Amino acid sequence: SEAGAPILADLLHDPELNIRLATCDAMAKMGPKAVKATPAIKAAVNDEHPRIRVNALVLLAALGGEGPAFVIEHFPTEKNIDVRLHVLRAMFGMPHVSRTLSGEFNFVIVERKPIMTPNTKSLLPLVKLGVTDPDYNIRLTTVLSLDKLGPDSKEGFEAFTLALKDPNEDLRVWASNWGSYYTPKSWDPLEAALSNTKGLRGRCAILQNLELAKYRSKKGLPLLIECLNDTDASVRQLACGVLRNFGPEAAAALPRLRELTKDQVPAIQEQARLAVQSIESAKK
Repeated sequence: SEAGAPILADLLHDPELNIRLATCDAMAKMGPKAVKATPAIKAAVNDEHPRIRVNALVLLAALGGEGPAFVIEHFPTEKNIDVRLHVLRAMFGMPHVSRTLSGEFNFVIVERKPIMTPNTKSLLPLVKLGVTDPDYNIRLTTVLSLDKLGPDSKEGFEAFTLALKDPNEDLRVWASNWGSYYTPKSWDPLEAALSNTKGLRGRCAILQNLELAKYRSKKGLPLLIECLNDTDASVRQLACGVLRNFGPEAAAALPRLRELTKDQVPAIQEQARLAVQSIESAKK
């Protein structure tokens, strides 16, 4: 009951780790009735043990009130990468994960409902903190969870755009997979990412997702024609696939596409032929 909150608050200072952990578990089961213990939970985010810090931050986020704002303020100051990672996973309600915290033990988060949703607006700033975190795994966790926020989420789309500018090419690849989820507003950031990505894997992933997003922005046509001249066969083939979406507006690409119908690679010949048919039939 609510009357038990002050007793549990005292137990958060117990010298025994297992007592403090059990207290966190009891508070989680109390839900909003634990709100009177908020000052003690706030103090627990500085506990010497990372498991307590994780539980305290998750509790504060779930309690609402002033808790979420406190979590947002404290999250970037937490130096332990695993603590930040586990807190973020709990926010998104990701399935259980076992991972060593500070090399001392395994910490398991069981499957749970997301704490951060499109309706929990006070927690949404955590999305930007996650996608700009110095640690790759935390940024990746954020990117993989964008569907929890819905395609109309301003914070989710901002995270998608930021991830496409990430210095890590693998993360840009993961982010590009959300292109069709945010279409058509994903067109511009995907186009910019293609222009700025030099690695083969990244360029191929972005081209593939431009096709899936039904990309057909005329201002990106010069960039796609450039891809038709790429030395890599995969890039040429994927660019043909994107151009099939354009219709007559891709007429400027027809000369090069006709040349590619005679490419040494049969798959490119086929994709170029289909692109030519699509563009010419739409012109009639």
